[in-house]
Amino acid sequence: MNKKALYYESVLKKSQNLNYLEPARQTMTLFKANTQEDIVLTSVTSLVTAPVLLAYTAWVLFDAQKRGVRRLYFMARDGFIMYRMALSLCEAWGIDLECRYFYCSRYVLRLPLYIFAREYALDLMFQRGAYTTALMVLLRAGIKQQDAFEILSAIDWPAQRRLNSSDFGILRTRLLNDSPFDQFATEAAIQAEKQVRAYFIQECGDTASAPFALVDSGWLGSIQEGFFRVYSHVFNHPANLDGYYFGMFARGNPQSGHYHCWFFSPDKQFHRIRNFNNNLFECLCTADHGMTLGYEEKTEKWVPVFKHEIGYGHAHFQNSICEMYTRFFVNMNPICHEAPSFESEAYALLKSLMAFPSKDEAKFFSELKFSDDATDTGMKTLAEPFSLRRYWPQSLCGTLIRKIFGKREEHYAPSFWIEGSVELSSINYLMKLDMCFLRLVKYWWMVIKLNYNRHGKLSPL
Repeated sequence: MNKKALYYESVLKKSQNLNYLEPARQTMTLFKANTQEDIVLTSVTSLVTAPVLLAYTAWVLFDAQKRGVRRLYFMARDGFIMYRMALSLCEAWGIDLECRYFYCSRYVLRLPLYIFAREYALDLMFQRGAYTTALMVLLRAGIKQQDAFEILSAIDWPAQRRLNSSDFGILRTRLLNDSPFDQFATEAAIQAEKQVRAYFIQECGDTASAPFALVDSGWLGSIQEGFFRVYSHVFNHPANLDGYYFGMFARGNPQSGHYHCWFFSPDKQFHRIRNFNNNLFECLCTADHGMTLGYEEKTEKWVPVFKHEIGYGHAHFQNSICEMYTRFFVNMNPICHEAPSFESEAYALLKSLMAFPSKDEAKFFSELKFSDDATDTGMKTLAEPFSLRRYWPQSLCGTLIRKIFGKREEHYAPSFWIEGSVELSSINYLMKLDMCFLRLVKYWWMVIKLNYNRHGKLSPL
């Protein structure tokens, strides 16, 4: 067993009230990994992913029960593993909650907003991402790719060039004033609204008599915001909405309900974000089905339409490991009457994996495909090795110079998991030292922005 696995085991041993370690050992024994990639995935999933997600799920169940919640909607796709764990924990521990898996995506929840919350929908369409292009903006509006190319050609705008901060405002003005963008976006929104309305009525039509809450990974609160706006539109009254999240980088819009966070939030253990990577986290908890594009009616039931038949290549194996771990866990911990105290252990595990990965961990997870766009387009590997030249724009000095002087973003290729890229780099000693300072600067910059938000001068979304 390698040093990282031994360290993870030492952390799991610290848990006082529940046994997290033996289920992990039994799971690793059962799954006979033949390749180095399978060994890494089995070890990390058994010793880190499964214990952390299970502890979070248990906290959600007990807290929801205390608040009088009767139904939990686990939001696709990040909520898939948590949903399966919740079913097992409720049965084993006698928790009286109804758990449902809600097929949706940021994309499908945002499309209908264009016809009843137009300016908000436009703000989301023209939201910056690491590799956002003009084509992606039009795809976010539900416009077909061929139509998008024609629209952009008519206004003489390159479809595939990455947009910098000043491009978004210019592109928005030109699309709304000089092209049929509004017509295509409206048509897409009308079609999406019919599908989303039918699915919401099917899944949420009886929520007036069943207090409910959402469960998701978190980050900025946009899923709850979208759900709240759609729900209010479909049922013609606002939802009394609660949401449970692993962590949030900003305070969600209070008009959209309450946000309950387990691992970190602006008001709870926010320092943990220094050693946390939400992009990698999404790869750890993703479902093995594709992104929800819309809904269709089959045999008098509305079902999701996926972008792909399957999700990421590793997801099925990873989810099987989590299911096996959960079965062993409930057998070894048959009774539990309160939420387990596991946050400090979870922080130690995730910090080691995310901020200080081993070479094998960095190699495996860096090769996973990831996109930060709501349409799931522009897929890239999670991390690639850095040369000194490529690292410079993402270093502390390079970042400050780029922000101060407004250097165009397309001149460098950001990493979705910068710690993984650094670990894979051949000359990484100076990079690792620089990363320590960079994490601190980014953390304090987020703290400053949050204080700015507190006084109402900057939207948390």
